[in-house]
Amino acid sequence: MIKEVLWSVDAFQKNTKIWNHSVRILNSIAAQTGARIEPVYVSSPSELRWAEGFAFPGTKQLHAAADKVLRKKLSKVKESHWENFHIVVDPKAFSMTAAAQALNKYALKTGSDLIVVGKQSKSGVERFFLGSYAETLLLHSQIPVLVVPAEGESRRPFQKILFATDLSAESLKAFKKLLQWAAPLKAQVILCHIIEDSAFYGSSMGGFMIAEEIALLDQAMKMQIKRAHQKLKSWSSLARKFQVPCQIISKKSLQSASREILSIAKKQRASCLAVATQSGALKAKLGSVARDIIRRAHLPVWVYPRRA
Repeated sequence: MIKEVLWSVDAFQKNTKIWNHSVRILNSIAAQTGARIEPVYVSSPSELRWAEGFAFPGTKQLHAAADKVLRKKLSKVKESHWENFHIVVDPKAFSMTAAAQALNKYALKTGSDLIVVGKQSKSGVERFFLGSYAETLLLHSQIPVLVVPAEGESRRPFQKILFATDLSAESLKAFKKLLQWAAPLKAQVILCHIIEDSAFYGSSMGGFMIAEEIALLDQAMKMQIKRAHQKLKSWSSLARKFQVPCQIISKKSLQSASREILSIAKKQRASCLAVATQSGALKAKLGSVARDIIRRAHLPVWVYPRRA
C-alpha cells in the first residue's frame, strides 16, 4: 500500500518538462491510492556546483533562494494531497553521493513508500556514463524509486507495467513489492524474461561455430526458455493473489536484453517499466541491463534498489 510519496525536487531545474511530467504522475498516484505527496529539496554545498547560472556565496543564500523558488512553483499545485515542501539542509553533503544519502535518510525517517525523481534527457556518449543524481540515488536508496523522464504520454501512466526479470531471488523479491504497488493502481503487469542468443554473440565476436555446435546451442536455448516460462508461470500465480492481471513473455533475442525489453515495451504499449538493480558481487554498481533500461527508457521506470 502506498501512503507516503517523497518527490525529490530540483529547485533550479531549467527543464520544465520534467517538473510538469512529474506532477502529472504524482497526481495520478495520489488519485488512485490516496497517497500524500511531499516535495523535498536537499540543500547542500554540492548544489552550489549544480545550479548553473546562479552565483551564491554560501549555503544560507542557496537555502533562501530555493525556498523562494519552490514556493512560487508549488503555489500552482492546488490538489489537497500535496503536503508542504521540506528542505533538507546538510552542510556536510559535498557530493551527489552525500546528497543522495541525506535524501534516503529523510525518506526512511518519514516512512516514505516511494521516492520520485526526474531524469535528465541525455543522448549519445552521455548516456553511457554514470553521474546523474537519479542514478546516484538508485545506488543509495533503501526504498523503491520511480525515475521520471522529461516527457510522457497522456494515457494512464500505470495502466500496463512491464517488469523485466532475470529470475533471480532478488528479482522475485522486487516483483512481490511491485505487486503491492500495482494492485491499488489497478495495473496490468507483464512479466518479461529475455535470453540473449549466445550463438549470435559467439559468431559476432569472431568465433567460428560449426553446425553441430549451433544445433546443440539451439536445443539448450529452447530448454532454457521452457524452464524460464515455467518459473514465470509460478510467479504469475502470486499476481493472482493480489488480483493483478499478469501476462508472461519469455524469448531469446539477437540483440541485447535491454534493447529487446524496450522494444517489447513499445509493442505492448506499456506505460511503465520496472526492474530490480544488481546485488551480490557487483555491490557498487547498477546491474548493466537495469542501468541501460533506465537510461534509454522514455517511460517512467520503477526501480527496486539493491539496498531495499
